[in-house]
Amino acid sequence: MAAAVTLMLGGSPTLAVVSFITTAAIYGTNVALGKLGLPYFFQQVMGGFMATVPAAFIYKLAIEHSAVVAPYRIIVSGIIVLMAGLSLVGSVQDAITGAPVTAAGRFIEVMVYTAGLVGGVGIALRLTATLGAGLPPMQQEVLPYAPLPIMVLTGGLASGAVGAGLVGSILNAGLGPIVASAVAATVVGLAGGLLARRAVVPPIIVAVAGITPLVPGLAVYRGLSQIMAGQTLAAISNLFTAVMVGCTLAAGVTLGEWVARTMRRPRLPRRLLGSRVA
Repeated sequence: MAAAVTLMLGGSPTLAVVSFITTAAIYGTNVALGKLGLPYFFQQVMGGFMATVPAAFIYKLAIEHSAVVAPYRIIVSGIIVLMAGLSLVGSVQDAITGAPVTAAGRFIEVMVYTAGLVGGVGIALRLTATLGAGLPPMQQEVLPYAPLPIMVLTGGLASGAVGAGLVGSILNAGLGPIVASAVAATVVGLAGGLLARRAVVPPIIVAVAGITPLVPGLAVYRGLSQIMAGQTLAAISNLFTAVMVGCTLAAGVTLGEWVARTMRRPRLPRRLLGSRVA
């Protein structure tokens, strides 16, 4: 999935291979740490650290050989994969559907695990800068997505071609990331709700797979990069945007699933309804 996300963000096949190897190493390391009983928070710290260090040294090698490379694509793909397993969608759904206690518990869990991921990336950025392999701060710019055929193919591999296409179209229309995420997540939730009955799986499984490419990993990394560069206000803005996009994705999925349930609800003929009332 990390390789597909890297290609979808416009990365080269070489960067996609690096993302795949890095994510596989993160997964293997976290499995080993989990068997040792290490709390998941520290596994997230390790994952964020391992997602950042290879990108920093690849960027340093690229500069030494006068090559052009965008290391943030590797980091963002790792962040998206690590954030994909978090239960933000479930927590927002619980809050919307009237289970505030469960929602609060899940939301705190998501925030703690996300803090671990952010901490791991921050430690790696500081360490690589000390070792002379610092990464350049990212500027606020439109994300250079890959050409449409590659985006559709890799988005399909990541189970999010529809969502990615909608987000790209709405962003190009100038409506902003939050509106784009809301529309895309609603469509994904609707599709998940309609397909779940045929596939005999919970709708949340299809929906989470569909919104995974839309997880705001780029905003998280951009905020961390700006913190390292001393741009505190811009960093807070990006991190707040990431939180809002995450909540919007969850709310959109919930709305889409509700619409799907309404569409799938069997309608009794009026004669039967009249007899039941009588």
